[in-house]
Amino acid sequence: MKDNKSPRDEFSFELKVEHEVPADLGTTYANHLVVSRDKYGVFLNFFEICPPIIVGTKQERESQYAATGGKVVAKCVARIAVSQSRIPGLIRTLQTHSKSTAVDPTSEGSEE
Repeated sequence: MKDNKSPRDEFSFELKVEHEVPADLGTTYANHLVVSRDKYGVFLNFFEICPPIIVGTKQERESQYAATGGKVVAKCVARIAVSQSRIPGLIRTLQTHSKSTAVDPTSEGSEE
C-alpha cells in the first residue's frame, strides 16, 4: 500500500523567536481599554482620555464644564487583534504578571 503523506508531513521544525523592538518605537499612554470580539478572537482597543482643563473662578469653571457637553474624548492610540487560540496564554501571562508585581501607589516608576 502506498503512503499518502505529502512532503509537508515529513518535515517539521521549531524556530526560536528573537524579539526586536525598533529604537524609534514610541510608547503611548493608555488609561482606558475596550475589548471587542468576533468569531476569530478579540480586539484590544487602547484609549487615552485626557480630562478637560477647567480652571478659573467658579463661574468660569461652570462655563468650561458646560462647553464639554458632559463628554470627554477617548482617543484610540492602539488596536491589537489577538487570535482565539492565543487568548488563554495572554490571560495567564497577565494574571501571573499582576500577581508578581507589587504596585506602590507612591512610587514614580518601576525598578524592573
